[in-house]
Amino acid sequence: MNKISLIIALTLFSAQPVFAVTGKAYLEHCSNLAVNSMEYLRCSSYAVGVLDNMRGNKAGKIGFEKICLPQKTDDAEIVNMTIKWLKANPESLGMWAAFGITMAMSENYPCGCDTKEEESTPPAKKKTE
Repeated sequence: MNKISLIIALTLFSAQPVFAVTGKAYLEHCSNLAVNSMEYLRCSSYAVGVLDNMRGNKAGKIGFEKICLPQKTDDAEIVNMTIKWLKANPESLGMWAAFGITMAMSENYPCGCDTKEEESTPPAKKKTE
């Protein structure tokens, strides 16, 4: 084994995983954390990364075009909604945490389009005609 291969092998086997990505692991890891902690930052960064990926792809049956996330939505709200959704849907805990994040956002902020007007207004505050 050459020196580079040994370094790579040691790095892979000694490194701790940055974050587990099942719904169960997300729920266990992200529940009851202080919002200003480094661990909470990992949880919110993961969730925001999932949403950014959805924005970039804009495809699929539950793509970002199905979600009108208010511009003022903060990371804590996203994490809390995801945790609440995962607790309410225990059958999804074996799936990717990204699925839980996607479903939580699509159920809380549905819209069917991706316009600036809808992104800035939460569904509960929209006028109905």
